[in-house]
Amino acid sequence: KKQARQARAMHRSPKRQRLAGGQPASPSGDRTDVCSDATLRSSDGRFFPVHRLVLIARSEYFKALYAGAGAGMQEAAQPLVLEQIDGRTLDAVLDFVYTGECVASDAEREALLHAADYLQLTTLQEKVASSIFDDMMALARQPASCLAGWREARCQAASFVDRHPRLAARFLAAEEAAVETARRHFACVALSAEWKEVPMDLVERLLQDRLLQVETEQVVFRAFAAWLEAQQPPPADDDTARLLAHVRLGLLPSVFMQQTVRPLALLKNAPCFEVLLDALLALKEGIVPCTRGVKLFAVGGRLVPSGAASPKSVERFDPA
Repeated sequence: KKQARQARAMHRSPKRQRLAGGQPASPSGDRTDVCSDATLRSSDGRFFPVHRLVLIARSEYFKALYAGAGAGMQEAAQPLVLEQIDGRTLDAVLDFVYTGECVASDAEREALLHAADYLQLTTLQEKVASSIFDDMMALARQPASCLAGWREARCQAASFVDRHPRLAARFLAAEEAAVETARRHFACVALSAEWKEVPMDLVERLLQDRLLQVETEQVVFRAFAAWLEAQQPPPADDDTARLLAHVRLGLLPSVFMQQTVRPLALLKNAPCFEVLLDALLALKEGIVPCTRGVKLFAVGGRLVPSGAASPKSVERFDPA
């Protein structure tokens, strides 16, 4: 966790970020209550005098409220209560509406993104999403922080998958980048504290990956065992057996099987015993699993003069 926090700090500016985009809806950027004709109230009770025409010019939400079929239903004397948006976030939203830019810290951006989504402020939504996405990609590309980046990207993608598929697709790309980093640096990632906290579906996705970059299958089993022992309560026996089946047990040395695999208490159940038995029977029949990753084998290769045909005996094999 400490490594992940340090990695985040490296990639996130401690200063507040300025988000700018488009022309201001108000030429003067005036947010005083002079000639205001409506009032907004945030979830924490702050009041903001506003001008309806300015809001209509930038927000589809306010356009529908003040100029659409429901126009007139909101009385000017009554504040419009926005229960989903706190005062700090609403203040930043109105800065953007009036001036075309606003300032927000890293911690405030997610609330700002969801406020822009709720109020249908497309330009602000795009700017905030791009800022968050850039930071997520920075996290996703570092072994020490890729699991944290994966969590954040997955959460954001789930938030927008139904309403905004295009935004969700960007966050899914960050999620895939994090998985790729974990695949390439699995030995390092599996030693981190965050590995023990990732959900089962990500563990399964990595354990079953034929391109997982590991030197030996012992690395994979130790990662599986570390995650399994950290779960409270432990997974169901069937789930444990399904994960165990993704470990290529036939590649484990017999000494490792006896000293490390066999003593593990969480594997002492019928479903896991069946997986272990199947692996041993396969070995007895001479069936050995392929190693993981991509390797290049040159068989009978030799240098040839320029322009000559390459020897047919040179082939590339993917042993997985």
